[in-house]
Amino acid sequence: MIEDDDLVAQRFDGKIVEQDIHPLTLSDTTSVIFDFFQYLIANTDWSAAQQHNVKIIQTANKKIPLTYDFDMTGLVNAPYATVSETLTINSVQERLYRGFCRSEPLMQYVRSEYLRLEPEIMKVISDHQALYNEKDYKGIEKFVGEFFETLKSDKKFKDAVLLKCRTK
Repeated sequence: MIEDDDLVAQRFDGKIVEQDIHPLTLSDTTSVIFDFFQYLIANTDWSAAQQHNVKIIQTANKKIPLTYDFDMTGLVNAPYATVSETLTINSVQERLYRGFCRSEPLMQYVRSEYLRLEPEIMKVISDHQALYNEKDYKGIEKFVGEFFETLKSDKKFKDAVLLKCRTK
């Protein structure tokens, strides 16, 4: 199920805007949270600038990215999922951080927030275990766990996120 984007925008006292934007004009904290989420689910099939699988909510004082369409993500791992040949990965199950570089303190703040939320995120997965066969459930649990392993390691985080963030 997916919520109508106009209803989401209304809830934030905003509206959906359809115009090319530079990703650095997005609300900085919200943008990094969004980018980490895309990295968590191993989604490379999106572009905030061109609004590919992303809608932009304009509020009175900020632009907020709203993502949708997850069939090409590593978390879903659909049998037909492919990776763009322009990227440096070979499988949708390989993570590639595609967010833009922001200040390191902001990146570290969002990292700490995701780590703080790890038990809740893992609980959502375990609460829905009955929806999956055992192999798929274990695969999802392991896949999401690998995201948190990256965040917990200063070296892995630096190599996978801080050194991979985009500047253009």
